[in-house]
Amino acid sequence: MKEQIQLSGIGTCLPSKRMEISDFRTLWSKEGIESELQEKGVTLMKELGRDTQYFFDPERDDYYQMGIEATQEALRNAGVQRDEIDAIVFLSDTPEHTYPTNVILLMEKLKGFRRDVYSFDMNSNCTGMLTAIDVMSRMMKSHPTFKHVLLVSVVVASTIVSNKDVFSKGLFSDGASAVVLSKVVVDEEVGFIDGVFRTKPENASDFRYPAIGMSQIHQEKTIPLEKTKLQFKPGDVSFFSEMWSEMTFEVLERNGLVVSDLACCFFSQFAKPQGDETMMKIGLPSEKTLYIGGTYGYTGINSPIFALKEAKQTGLIEKGDLVLLASVGAGINMSAILIRI
Repeated sequence: MKEQIQLSGIGTCLPSKRMEISDFRTLWSKEGIESELQEKGVTLMKELGRDTQYFFDPERDDYYQMGIEATQEALRNAGVQRDEIDAIVFLSDTPEHTYPTNVILLMEKLKGFRRDVYSFDMNSNCTGMLTAIDVMSRMMKSHPTFKHVLLVSVVVASTIVSNKDVFSKGLFSDGASAVVLSKVVVDEEVGFIDGVFRTKPENASDFRYPAIGMSQIHQEKTIPLEKTKLQFKPGDVSFFSEMWSEMTFEVLERNGLVVSDLACCFFSQFAKPQGDETMMKIGLPSEKTLYIGGTYGYTGINSPIFALKEAKQTGLIEKGDLVLLASVGAGINMSAILIRI
C-alpha cells in the first residue's frame, strides 16, 4: 500500500459567446481590416486547426462564476465537500484582480471552505494547470495532513487581444477548469507519477501583456489602447515537437516505462500540426491522441483539462490507462506530466 495523488475530479466551463470563422471576418470588417489581411488571419486559424471559439461576454458572463461552475463539477465528480479541501490554487494569466488574490475573491462567492485552507494564486501561462498538478502533487506527498487540493483556472484571453490583431484574435478561446487532487492509499499505481519541465527564453520578446508593461500602464499620460493589449508576434513553432518528444522519452525512462505503455497523449491544443508531428517522432499512432482545439478553441491553461475530460467521456481513455499531458507557455516554457487514470 502506498500514498498516491489521484486526479479525483475534473470540471470545465465555457463562456456564452460562440465564434465561427465567418464571425471573425465580420468582426474584422467592422474594424476596417482589409480583406487580404483578414485572409491571413483565417489562414493561420485553419493551419492551427481552429473552427470554433468561445469568448467571454461581459454582459452575460461573470469571471468568477465560470470558475465556480467548473469547481462545483470537479467537487461533485470527486465526491469531495468544500470543507474537506486543504488548499486552493487559482491559476490564470488573465487575472481579474491582483489585490486581493483571485482565489480569495472566488472563496468570497463560493462559501463553505475552512478557515485554515491554504490559498494562493499562481501563473505559469499556458502550462499553469500541468505545473500546478506537478507542484501540488509533490507538496501533498510531503505534507502530513493534506488530503484534498483544489486547482481552479479562469482565462479570458479574448479580452486582452485587440480586435484589430488578426494574428492573435482567432487563436485564443476563453474558459475555466478545475481539478481536485486527492491523496489515496492503494496497491495499484494511480494519479500523478512524474513531470518534466523546459524553459527556452530566447523568444520571450515575442510575447507581452500588457504590451507597454504594468509599470507604465497606470502613468498619468494618454496611452493608446493597443499598448494595453497583448503583443504577440507569430513565429516558428517547429521546435515544439522536438522538445515534447524529448520530454516524453525522458519522463518515461525515468520511471522505467516505454512509449508503448502510453494509452494516450494530449499535447497543447494551441497547434494541431505540432501534436501530430510529436506523435510521429515518438512512434505512436494518431488514434492515441486527441485534438479538441477545433471544437472549443485554444483555452490556454485549461486546454489539457478540456482534452482529458473529452477523452474520458468518449471512452478514449479508461481506468488504469497511462496518459501523458504536455503543454507550452508564452516565452516559452514547457511542461509534461505522466498520470495513471
